[in-house]
Amino acid sequence: MSVIEYEIRDATLEDARILAPLLRDVDKQEVWASHMSTPHEALEKSILSSDKPRIGLANSEPVCIFGIAKHTLFSDRGSIWMLGTDLLKRYAVKFLRENEREIVYLSEDFSIIENYCDARNKVTLKWLKWLGFIVHDAKPYGVYNLPFHYFYKEVDKCAS
Repeated sequence: MSVIEYEIRDATLEDARILAPLLRDVDKQEVWASHMSTPHEALEKSILSSDKPRIGLANSEPVCIFGIAKHTLFSDRGSIWMLGTDLLKRYAVKFLRENEREIVYLSEDFSIIENYCDARNKVTLKWLKWLGFIVHDAKPYGVYNLPFHYFYKEVDKCAS
């Protein structure tokens, strides 16, 4: 059995270029349904709007990219986001363990982290619930008014 080298590091715009064609179909559908964005547009915008965008790699291959974008300059609320490749399924257990610590690190400047998740994205919804997010019933959202779940989590300042 081979050893898997897992790394989480700061994400770059070059990572967006590499990752865009590799995104899971469900993530491509979600960014199109919510903002009519291509994968590359969504990744680039998300990286640029986040103070600490991160990328997860397994054996140097991109698995996921994530971060938190501040709503406004003086806001203590942020939009958490994560987009992944099909490798996410293969490395889910390791990813979940690492991801929980990363979210604590990313959310230290926020009181609430929140966003919307496409109702078709069952794996991400399961991940959000596992991380302790409150997930509301699906309601119309985005440019096509498709069902999306609003989700949020109050940041535990004792954990950060």
